[in-house]
Amino acid sequence: MIVCVEGPTGGGKTSLVSRFPSRFRRCPPVSAFIGGFPLCGTGTIGVELNCAEYLLGEIDRTRFMSGRSADWVLDRDWVSQVTFLMAVRTVCELPLEGAARRVVEAIRSGCLAVPDAFIYLRCNPALTLKRRMERGTTEWGDVPQWLHPEGRARFRHARHEAYEKIFDEVPFRAVQCPAEQDIDLFTLLAVLEGQLTLPGYDESKVVDVIQVLIGD
Repeated sequence: MIVCVEGPTGGGKTSLVSRFPSRFRRCPPVSAFIGGFPLCGTGTIGVELNCAEYLLGEIDRTRFMSGRSADWVLDRDWVSQVTFLMAVRTVCELPLEGAARRVVEAIRSGCLAVPDAFIYLRCNPALTLKRRMERGTTEWGDVPQWLHPEGRARFRHARHEAYEKIFDEVPFRAVQCPAEQDIDLFTLLAVLEGQLTLPGYDESKVVDVIQVLIGD
């Protein structure tokens, strides 16, 4: 079983993952498989290359999990890259067809795993900015450093909208929680495990909707 905790930066994903019961094994972040956070290139070619590097890291992480028998919990997965591509297309007007196509192909071929269930922490851009300021960080890696301040704000809003769209339209097994809410993790896990027993889940529909949203 793979459970992924997703949502915009500052929503409390890492804190929630740390509370998972001991039967879940926490998977290392993608950065552990690529030697750093790559999303810093400029222009179509730079961003395409960085997205390709990130995708390879995600594929290596999938291999890492598939080679070990365990219940896994992830702090983000490839959904974060999909929201990044959607926001780049909206704000930067970079089409990134190659990056979008590679992500879809990796999901469809099984090189990227579709988690069995998601917990989506809904975190609006104002809360993201507030928590960034509280932590005293100047910026986070999921907003391109080469954007000017106004562009970064637009990017943060566009990425928030991308997350909302994905978890509204993609037929994931998922529960959604406001980031500000106190979360009863054990009740959430019980709900998710109940969803796993429901018939009619079609993973191919997940890929089809992602392909439309990502613009491939």
